Amino acid sequence: LARRDARRHYVAVITKIGGGKENAKKTEWDAKFKSGEVEAGYLLVDYYVRRQQRDQALRALEDLHKRVPDDQDLVLDLVKAYKDGRKFQLAVDTLQELLKIAPSREREIYSMISAIKTEERKDGEAEEWMKKALAKSPNDPAAYEHLAENYVAMQRFPDAIAAYEKTVQLDPHNSKAEFALAQLYVQGGEPMKAAELLRKVLRTASEEETI
Repeated sequence: LARRDARRHYVAVITKIGGGKENAKKTEWDAKFKSGEVEAGYLLVDYYVRRQQRDQALRALEDLHKRVPDDQDLVLDLVKAYKDGRKFQLAVDTLQELLKIAPSREREIYSMISAIKTEERKDGEAEEWMKKALAKSPNDPAAYEHLAENYVAMQRFPDAIAAYEKTVQLDPHNSKAEFALAQLYVQGGEPMKAAELLRKVLRTASEEETI
């Protein structure tokens, strides 16, 4: 993480200087990466992202991924780039590759695929993947919260309410989920339920911002 932050800070300094120095460094990184130096590839990716050159950043990410397929952070960056470019199937395929090298992240990967399917407006597949995630951690409030958010995106509000209710049952101090649930109660014509829930937040919350 420290190395990643240092690299991004270095690229930020180079782009701030700009001009000939920036062009020279970019040319240097490009040449080194082509000759096989992996670190130069990371610098190129950060450079293109910094300069908001999405197509070049994606190509650099793909090339770098081929050379360091086990870098999980890089895989997630590649997934994000595919999503931003609305290349949803490539994003899903890449996450399934990640599952092979990081089986311990199974629930997280299933949740991410579900979110992609929701964005792609394939609600049935999104629900299927989220249920797979829940099956891996049936008592994880974060999984239910993510499911609720997906249901809201699908405009399936009764299902969203049920998922948020399970979230706050498992995590009674999750004020974010409680506020979302209260809003859904109001939208669903149950303001008294919302008021009761918000009174409970007032009784139990300790953070001034939440109160």
